[in-house]
Amino acid sequence: MTGLTSNTTYSFTVLAYDLAGNASLAGNTVNVTTLSNPDTQSPSAVTTLAASNITTNSAQLNWSASTDNVGVVSYEVFRGGQ
Repeated sequence: MTGLTSNTTYSFTVLAYDLAGNASLAGNTVNVTTLSNPDTQSPSAVTTLAASNITTNSAQLNWSASTDNVGVVSYEVFRGGQ
């Protein structure tokens, strides 16, 4: 089946016909949800990184949330390239 829309649920049932046009009873129904389009857009870069509450052995990092067409699910913080 082609021409379906992504991330959409469809129900399908098949009937059989003979030469006289007689139709069978409906068989079982199958529900199918098409896959979503792949996410190809990266989140926006964090541009407001700042440190506060700095002590001898810690610092609190703050930043504004990134944006993304699908949604940001996590952040990864690196210390000195590590």
